[in-house]
Amino acid sequence: MYSKLSRTIMVAATLALAAIALLATLAGAAQGRRTRAERITLSGATVHGVDTPIRVTATGPINGHGTAKDDDNPNGKGVLTLYLPNGKVSITNKTTSLKAKMNASQCTATLTERGTFEIVGGTGRYEHATGNGAYTNRRKLIGSRTPNGTCAGRNAPPQAAYDTVVLTGEAAR
Repeated sequence: MYSKLSRTIMVAATLALAAIALLATLAGAAQGRRTRAERITLSGATVHGVDTPIRVTATGPINGHGTAKDDDNPNGKGVLTLYLPNGKVSITNKTTSLKAKMNASQCTATLTERGTFEIVGGTGRYEHATGNGAYTNRRKLIGSRTPNGTCAGRNAPPQAAYDTVVLTGEAAR
């Protein structure tokens, strides 16, 4: 059986924990940390082996028009960096499925990659950015042809690749 002192200590500890939880919630809200819907669209192309800039349109807590660069960091995990007018945003991803559909008569292929992403930080207005969600990357490949006009297939790099990536989820900054 608990003594009166033990019950008093338990009640005080419970109230202290509740107060800490409330303060943490209020501090997060005061910093604008409420998550909201986020949508980021990326588009880019590689034509004859030359990459065009990746264009970015972001709506939600992270917003604006800019460019992106896809880098590999030293531990081998890819990092996509968005360069927006109010700062940079860093994103990692994990592929969960990849499907390819070839059209030999047209010398084209379509790749559909799906997966998850995580916003892992940023700079400027996005210094404390967080978030996650799902993405879809649709890549259209235009194959190379041999001198007689037939499709070279997998024996040659594609003439062009066009990518459209859409990330949807929740974010906070």
